[in-house]
Amino acid sequence: TYQIIKGYPFNGTHVEDYRSCEDPDRAELNEAFKKPGVLDFHTDIHTNLDILYIGSSVAMQLSQGFQEATHSAKREVVRYAMRNIRFDWKGMHENTHISQTVDGGTVGALRLTGLFEEKGRDYVHDVAPRQGGGWFSSDAREMKRMVHTWKELNSLVGYAPSNSTCEVEVKNDELVQNGTSESITTCDQKKL
Repeated sequence: TYQIIKGYPFNGTHVEDYRSCEDPDRAELNEAFKKPGVLDFHTDIHTNLDILYIGSSVAMQLSQGFQEATHSAKREVVRYAMRNIRFDWKGMHENTHISQTVDGGTVGALRLTGLFEEKGRDYVHDVAPRQGGGWFSSDAREMKRMVHTWKELNSLVGYAPSNSTCEVEVKNDELVQNGTSESITTCDQKKL
């Protein structure tokens, strides 16, 4: 269910580098956006669905806004993108994250700067913020585990290999999916 609420503040709980409307460094909105009925509302969403956004930084922002609207009860970042000195980014940017809604659903995002294709699987050279569509299968599996059983994570940075106890390395450098663990945490994944 959803509800549009006028005058309900958007507080930016899940948005990186959020700047409020009162921030002096924020660019002025065009006059068209200042008219009554335009951008003067917030959305309140209740869902038990598991929702995944896949895309560039725009998808990240859409997912963060959706997490805000669903009043996420818990939130974990699976991986942060490496800092890109060329663009002088401030701090780390979320690459893969997931939140749990108060109604039992999840809202997740996987940042991808290219087409989501099999050839991009575990191709470190093209993982965001670089172009090319690289993504980590271990991050996708971790998000599926989070949908099945919520837990706290130790966030990864950049191209670091998975630190999940559910990812077991074998001698030929292949990962055994859904490996077993001695820990209390379950390695079960949400069935798609």
